[in-house]
Amino acid sequence: MSLQEYQKKRDFRKTKEPSGRAARASQGHRFVVQKHDASRLHYDFRLEEDGVLKSWAVPKGPSLDPGTKRLAVQVEDHPIDYGGFEGTIPKGEYGGGTVMLWDEGSWEPLDDPAQGWKKGHLHFRLHGEKLKGGWSLIRLKDAPNWLLIKDKDDFAEAELDITEQNLSVKTGRSMQDIAYHLEEVKPQLATLVKQAPGGQKWLHEIKYDGYRIIAYLGQGEVRLVTRGGLDWSDKFPSLVRTLGRLEVESAILDGEVVVLDEHGVSHFQKLQTYISNKRQGNPSLFLFDLLYLNGQDLRDLPLIQRKETLKKLPLADPLQYSDHILGQGPQVLEQACRLGCEGIISKEVDSPYVSRRTRSWVKVKCQQSQVFTIIGYTEPRGGRGYFGSLILAQDGKYAGKVGTGFTQKTLKSTFELFQEQDKPEVSTPRLAKSHWIKPELQARVGFSERTDEGILRHPVFFGLEKTRPSAKFRLTNADRVIDPATGITKGQLAAYYESVADRMLPYIADRPLSGLRCPDGLGGKCFYQKHRMQGLPRAVHSVMVDGEEYVSVNSVEGVLALVQMGVIEFHPWGSRQDDLGRPDRLVFDLDPDLGLGWPKVVEAAERVRKLLIEVGLQSFAKTTGGKGLHVVVPLERRCEWDEVKEYSRHLMEELVQRHKGEYTTNPLKVKRKGKMFLDYLRNGEGATSVAAYAVRARKGCPVSLPLDWEDVTTDLDPTRITLQDFHGLEERGRRAWQEFYRLHQRLRHEIS
Repeated sequence: MSLQEYQKKRDFRKTKEPSGRAARASQGHRFVVQKHDASRLHYDFRLEEDGVLKSWAVPKGPSLDPGTKRLAVQVEDHPIDYGGFEGTIPKGEYGGGTVMLWDEGSWEPLDDPAQGWKKGHLHFRLHGEKLKGGWSLIRLKDAPNWLLIKDKDDFAEAELDITEQNLSVKTGRSMQDIAYHLEEVKPQLATLVKQAPGGQKWLHEIKYDGYRIIAYLGQGEVRLVTRGGLDWSDKFPSLVRTLGRLEVESAILDGEVVVLDEHGVSHFQKLQTYISNKRQGNPSLFLFDLLYLNGQDLRDLPLIQRKETLKKLPLADPLQYSDHILGQGPQVLEQACRLGCEGIISKEVDSPYVSRRTRSWVKVKCQQSQVFTIIGYTEPRGGRGYFGSLILAQDGKYAGKVGTGFTQKTLKSTFELFQEQDKPEVSTPRLAKSHWIKPELQARVGFSERTDEGILRHPVFFGLEKTRPSAKFRLTNADRVIDPATGITKGQLAAYYESVADRMLPYIADRPLSGLRCPDGLGGKCFYQKHRMQGLPRAVHSVMVDGEEYVSVNSVEGVLALVQMGVIEFHPWGSRQDDLGRPDRLVFDLDPDLGLGWPKVVEAAERVRKLLIEVGLQSFAKTTGGKGLHVVVPLERRCEWDEVKEYSRHLMEELVQRHKGEYTTNPLKVKRKGKMFLDYLRNGEGATSVAAYAVRARKGCPVSLPLDWEDVTTDLDPTRITLQDFHGLEERGRRAWQEFYRLHQRLRHEIS
C-alpha cells in the first residue's frame, strides 16, 4: 500500500480529509462514488483493492446507458477511510471544493482482478444504492485514461440520467446543503501564556468574560452553539432575532456572549443571572471572526482578511464587532487590566482558522503572583475545615485575604504550621472571627489587581513559599541574600534544589561536575570548582579523571552540600564515571549574537531539530537560563568523544551551508557578529554544559528548564523562567522529557 502521492498533495493541518496514516488497511471490496465540485464538477469513482481505494475522476459521471462510454482518468490511490468523507476541502488546497458521498456499496470481481489490472480490463458487478449490475473499466493507450462502461443487463437504462439523483447517500444533503451547512465547526482555542507577544504580526482583542458561541446562519434559520456543542438558541432570543435580520445568505460567525456593566466591562456573574431565567441585563454578542459567508469557506484566509470582511457586515445592536489593536501587545494588556478586563487574546494576523488549541492564538490574563506573609486566618464556615481565609501582609502593610485555591490537603497541612500569637503583626481593618499567627510563613498568591488601598482583587492561593530546605539538611546562613535585585536567599536556593532534585539528579548523577561557586552571592566573586576539596561530606562523591579527583553527586544530600559551600550553578560532563570516554548525550548550544532576538533562537532550534530528525535522532529542548537554548540528544554509549565531536561539528556546518550568512560554528566573537553561534564544542571530552533545572548565577536567578517542544515559541521569554517562577511550564516539560532517559539512539552518518 502506497499513499505517498496522496499525502504529498495535501496539507492535513488545513484539510479535514483523512490522512490515511492511522487507518488500517482492509481487504474488502468496497466501492464509493463521490461527487466533487472542485475547479470543475466531476465524480470520483473508487474501488477498494490492495488496502487502498483505486480512484478515477469521471468528468461527466457514470451512465446507465451501455452505449455511452465515460472517460475515467486514473488518479492517485486514496486511503480506505476516505470512502466515508463528505464535506468541504478548503479553497487553495488540492481539490478545494465540496465533496458529497454520492453512492456506496460493494463490488464483486467477475474476472481475475490481477489479470484484469495487467491487461487493463476490469470487469465487475456493483452492489450500490444507485449503481448496480455489471460494469467495465478499460484502459486506453494514452494512460492514465480509462473508459467506464455499463454492461447490458437488467440494471441498464439508456433513458435515465442517474446523475440527476443528486442527494448524498450518507446524509441526504444536496451539494448546496453541504457547502452552506458545514459540519459543526469546533472553535479555535487559545493557549494560555504569561506575556502578551509584541510585534506587528500580532493583533490584540479584549478577552470577554462570557460564553463562547458559534452562530450558524442559513436558509432562514439561526443556531447558537456553545463551545461544548450545545444549542443555546433559546437562551438568547434577542440575539437570534437580530442575527436573523442580518442580510446574508449564509454565514458562520465566532464570538462571545456577554452582559456589560455601566462601564462597558463584561461580567460573567451578570451573564449567569440572565441565563437563569431572571433576564436581568441585556446580552450582547461580540463577534471576532467570520468562518463562512454566502457559500465561501473563509477559514484559510489570513485572520486580518476575515476580520475586514466581518467588519463590513451591517451589524446592529446587540451584535458588536470585536475590534483589535495591531502590535503593542504588552501596552494593550496593561490598559486592558487597568480597565478591569479579564485579559486579552493575541492572534497572528496571517493565521488561518483551525479547530483546535493553537499557539497562533494566545490568551493573557490580568493576573500576577507575588509572595505575601501570612499574619492570620479566619474561622471556616459551612462544611469547610481548618480555616476560611489566610490574612496577608506585604512590606509591613495589610494586603487582604485569600480563601480560594485550597484543597482539603493544603488546608490541613497549612493549618498545622500555624503558631498563634495575641495580636496582628501589622495594622488591619476589623476582621470578624480572626486569629493571628507568627509571621513565619509565606504564601505565593495570584491576583488580578490591587485596589487603591493595596488590597488584592481576585486572589488565589498557589502554595506556601519555602524559604529554606528541610530541617534534615545542614544549612548555615539560610537568610543570607544571594541576589540583591530580588532578595532571594541562600535558603530559597537550597529549598528550590530540594524541590527539583528528583528531576535534576537523572541529568547529573555519577558524572564529573563543575560547580560555579559564589560564596558572597551574585555581588561578589564567582569561580568554577571541579576538584574535590577537604571538608566535603560523603554525600559528595569523587570521580577520577586522569588521576585528578573531580566532584560528583547522585543524591539530594550531595546537591545541597554543594549549595552549602556556595555553589549556584551545576555543569555536568556528557559522560558517566563508569565509561568516561563514551558520551551518552549530544548538546547543541544556540547562542545568538547581540541584536538577534529570541525569535531567531526559536527558528534555529526548529532547524536543528529537523536536521536531527533527518539523521534519525530525536531531540529535546531546554532553556539555558540566558538568551539561548540547548537542544539535547540522548545516545547509546557506543562512540568515543572525538567521533561524537566531529559528528556534531559536521551537523552544525551542514546548517551553516544551508542557511548562508545566518549561522556560524566559529567561536571567535569577531566571526559571530550578527549570527547565531551553533556551539557544538559542548560535545568534546572534558566540556560541560549547564544542567537541566540548574539555577544560573545571574540577576533574578533564572533556571535552565526542560521544555515541551510545543512551548518553544516566539512568545516565550526564557529570562522570566526563574527560581521563583518556573511552575507554569515545568510540568509539560517534565512529561516531554520522560522519554529522554528511555531512548536508545545511535549515530547515523548520512544526511538526507
